[in-house]
Amino acid sequence: MNGSKVKGAQGICASGWHIPTDGDWKTLEKYLGMN
Repeated sequence: MNGSKVKGAQGICASGWHIPTDGDWKTLEKYLGMN
């Protein structure tokens, strides 16, 4: 679990990384000019 103390963390990502949220995807799409 990478020593994570975050509630619900399952150790799927490297330390300092996370699975993108819906908001993350929307931010990326907006940056890329996708409406």
